[in-house]
Amino acid sequence: MASASRSRRSSSSAGCSRPGWLERVVSEQEEHGQQAQAFGESRYVWSWGQATFENWQSEFLQLFTFVVLTTYVVHRKSHESPDTDYETEAALRRIEAQLKELTEHRSKA
Repeated sequence: MASASRSRRSSSSAGCSRPGWLERVVSEQEEHGQQAQAFGESRYVWSWGQATFENWQSEFLQLFTFVVLTTYVVHRKSHESPDTDYETEAALRRIEAQLKELTEHRSKA
């Protein structure tokens, strides 16, 4: 399963790289009468790598923020927190005990 996911990611990266290469580098180099090169100083690979890293960085930052905020909300007694279930159960037990006392008191009277 993991290898299939890696294969899809690499296929996706390759699929996005080719149009970028053709659109940006080849046309730009042809305008200047030069041959398009992928490697070397200020070539396509470096700008592609930078753009890819920035994309991954923003996605990891987004995921990290989501995890931290979710953890904070869950541990702050939100409606999604499982801790509120314990408090509700305790309140129900107190109410049941009070009702039991009232019914016993009424049956004695």
